[in-house]
Amino acid sequence: MRRIFTSTIFLAVVVAASFSSTAQQCTTGVSYTPGATFDFNGGMQGFTSTDFAASANKMVSTDITFGTTKVLTTATFTQPASQNTISWGFDLAGSANVVSYVVEAIYSGGTVPVCSGGAIGGNNLTFSGPAPAQVLGQSFELRFTFTLSGNSSQNITIDNFSTSALIAQSPLPVRFSSLDARMANNSVSLKWNVGTEENLNGYQIEKSSDGHSYSSIGFVNATGVGSYTFTDTKPFSITYYRIKSVDVNGIYGYSTVAMVKGGKAVIVIKAFPTPFIKNVSIQHPSAVTRSTIVISSEDGRVVKTIVPAIGAQQTDVDLSSARSGLYIVRYNDGNGTSETLKILKQ
Repeated sequence: MRRIFTSTIFLAVVVAASFSSTAQQCTTGVSYTPGATFDFNGGMQGFTSTDFAASANKMVSTDITFGTTKVLTTATFTQPASQNTISWGFDLAGSANVVSYVVEAIYSGGTVPVCSGGAIGGNNLTFSGPAPAQVLGQSFELRFTFTLSGNSSQNITIDNFSTSALIAQSPLPVRFSSLDARMANNSVSLKWNVGTEENLNGYQIEKSSDGHSYSSIGFVNATGVGSYTFTDTKPFSITYYRIKSVDVNGIYGYSTVAMVKGGKAVIVIKAFPTPFIKNVSIQHPSAVTRSTIVISSEDGRVVKTIVPAIGAQQTDVDLSSARSGLYIVRYNDGNGTSETLKILKQ
C-alpha cells in the first residue's frame, strides 16, 4: 500500500564519495511505468539485507553514525534486451541523512556499476540509470549502497519500491547439462547437451584466447533435440569456449567454459554470481563417483562439503548461513587432481 510519510529526510550537503569511476550519475525525477512494485506488507518480498528489516509495511535501517553505509539488494529482475535504461523509485523517510548512494547490478558474471548520486530525501523519489550491457536480457539484482549521517537514535525507511525492470518469475529458458570439447584434425569439435528448451531461438558459440574477451564464431538454431554440435576450424593455441543460449525475448544464459590446450580439453572451474548474497553456483569438470566440492573459510575451516551429481558440470550451493567474507572452493575431480578458486560473500 502507498503511505505518505510525515517525517522526511533533511537534505544533506553533497560530499565526495568513493564511487566506481565507471559509474555514471543517476538521473532523478524521471517518469516511467513500473514493471514491478513492492510495498513490503508481506515482508522483504525477495529483497535481502543485513542492514534493513521489514517493519510496518516498509524497510527500516537503524544504528546510524556519520559515514555509515547501509546496503540493500533487490529481488531478481530481468531487463529486456531492447531497453537500455533501468528506472526505479521509492518513498524515503526517517530522521537520518542520505549523503550519497551508488547502484550496482549483480548478474551471473559478476557485479557491474549502474549509476551513483549525492544527497537525497523526501517522498516519491524516482531515478534512472544506464542498463549495463552485461545484464540486458539476463536475470540480475540491483544493489543500493547508501552512505548516511546521523546518530544511533535515527533511522531511514524505504517503502513502495518500484522499477521499470520485470520481476524474474521463471528460470532461464534452458539449463546446460554438459559441454564437451575435443581436438580432431587441427579443429575443435564442441558438443553440448541441454534440458527442456522453452521459447528458444538458438545457441551462439563464443571463443576467447584469454578467457575474458569473447567473440561469436557461429550460431546454431534450437530444434528441441537437446543435443548440439559445432566445429571450430581455426582454434588458437589456447582457446576458451562457451555457449550462449538466447530465447525469443532476448534473455540469455551461458554454459560452462571449456579450455583447449595442447590437444586436451578441460572445463574451467568458475563461480557466479560473485560476490554473492546467499547462493552460489560452481561450474566444474564433469563429476565422477569420487568428486567433491569443499568450501573453506580463509583460516582453513571447512564450511561445507558437497558431493556433486555424477556427470554434473554445475553445482548450486546454499551458503545463506555462512558469514560474509572470503571463501576458498576446492574441486576434487575424484582422480587425484584438484582446482581451487576464491569466492566472496557479502
